[in-house]
This record gives sequence, C-alpha cells and structure tokens, in this order.
Amino acid sequence: MKDLNEMAKEIGLAYKDGDTEKAEKLKVVYDKIVEERRAMMNKARRDVELGLLAKAIPKKDMEDGIWYDCDRDAKRVARFGGKAKWDADRQMFLAPGQQQFGMDGWLDHWEDAIKTGYAGFVPMWKVEE
Repeated sequence: MKDLNEMAKEIGLAYKDGDTEKAEKLKVVYDKIVEERRAMMNKARRDVELGLLAKAIPKKDMEDGIWYDCDRDAKRVARFGGKAKWDADRQMFLAPGQQQFGMDGWLDHWEDAIKTGYAGFVPMWKVEE
C-alpha cells in the first residue's frame, strides 16, 4: 500500500499532466483511506475518553471545599491541567491556575461541561491543599 503523501503527490502530478480521470480515481481511493483512518482515530479517542469518565467522581459525590485532581489524559479531555476545589454553592470548581482577567477561573464538572460546552474538569481523586 502506498503512503498517503506519495498518493497525494501522484494525484497532484496527474492533475498537472492534465490526466484528470486518473487524478479523480486516485483521489477517491485517497479520500477513502483518509476517512477510514480518521474513523479509527476518533473511535480510539472516544474509547479513551469514556474510560476516563468511567473513573471520574460523579457530581453527586462532590464534597464542598475539597480539592480534586485527575490524571494527565483526563486533563486533555477536560481542557484543564491542575487541581481544582469544589464549591457546592456554585456547583462548580474553583481553579486558581485558570486565571482570566486577573480573576480565578470557574470550571464546570464534566457532567455539566458536556451540556454547556464550557471548560470542564474531570475529578478523579481527592488531594490535600
């Protein structure tokens, strides 16, 4: 099987040489391979994310004033890479490292972040202050 870069070059050369029929046939094959690889990567990413969320502490089990942290992969999923403290009144995490406009950042629990699309946090274990 040809490398995708080689296929792209071959498609480009076919267009350059005026052989659009060959270029279009190659492009169909190229697009199919790219789509299959993209689907495999998306599935693998979804599997990793679902595995991480299965280890996360549910929102209903959060304790007011307690600091939480998560593993490195969960930080990628949630777009936040530090410890965060749960605030029961706000139903959000206080994230001192998430400073915007000179203020501490507030993050949704991942259960809410899925619904809102805002920055979230995946709490996986309690930590000392």
